[in-house]
Amino acid sequence: MRYTWIILVLFAISGCGDAGQSAAPQNNSTSSGVVGKTTKEVVALETALAENKNLTIVENKVSGSDPVSLAATAYSAKTSEISILNFNRHLEMVKAEKGRYPSFEEYQQTPDEFKVPLAQLPPFQMYAYDEENGQLVILEDSSKR
Repeated sequence: MRYTWIILVLFAISGCGDAGQSAAPQNNSTSSGVVGKTTKEVVALETALAENKNLTIVENKVSGSDPVSLAATAYSAKTSEISILNFNRHLEMVKAEKGRYPSFEEYQQTPDEFKVPLAQLPPFQMYAYDEENGQLVILEDSSKR
């Protein structure tokens, strides 16, 4: 029964079944939703933290006080967690090949077809590459939340 509610809430969030809309999915890049969207945008951690003092490193967790907000945060938390795990696995393969993690500049020069697609985050969050530790983290701008 619990999973049925979660599925229904996910349908409601994604807009399935809304009156007046066609059943065919629409890929509208101006839409503010993040469900099903990906990005390849990654910033340098040190540079981003130096430029914006409102940024903090966060770990996306499931939170909320009602079923809709729980489902929305669960989607964002789990898809970003999977993206980060995939990205970090890619970094480990590069380290095994070169003996070190790639610099941010080396990552930027990687052709787009070889970059790991990342789940789209809410507008107040972004992915950042930590060169020192060789991992991807999530930054959150508390002033935009």
